[in-house]
Amino acid sequence: MRVLQVSRDFWADDDGQARVEAEAGLRACLDALSARLGTRWGNPVAVELGPYLSASCTGEAVPEPIDFLCQQAVSMQVWPLGDGDRWLALSIGQGDKELPLELLATVGRAAALDLDLGDRS
Repeated sequence: MRVLQVSRDFWADDDGQARVEAEAGLRACLDALSARLGTRWGNPVAVELGPYLSASCTGEAVPEPIDFLCQQAVSMQVWPLGDGDRWLALSIGQGDKELPLELLATVGRAAALDLDLGDRS
């Protein structure tokens, strides 16, 4: 996992405007990077991380890096890599409402997700 870009923190963001602006900036970066990756690997699969967070909260084992990501982000865009055994994901995460937003790039094993990425062209 790599942090590609970090916003400022939001300790003094009483009206929430700084967070809105920071998220829009990171979303623009994610969208631009996603478009570039899409030219090489096609459209990403959107993965909602809520079910993984729910499973983790009830004590179920959630494999890394999904366990970390589901505690930071709501969703991620996923592309299969090479042999279909691994994937690359982009997401925007935040550890807590006062902490900076982060644009994250993550590589994981296909077995960590409930997806069959190997059938994509």
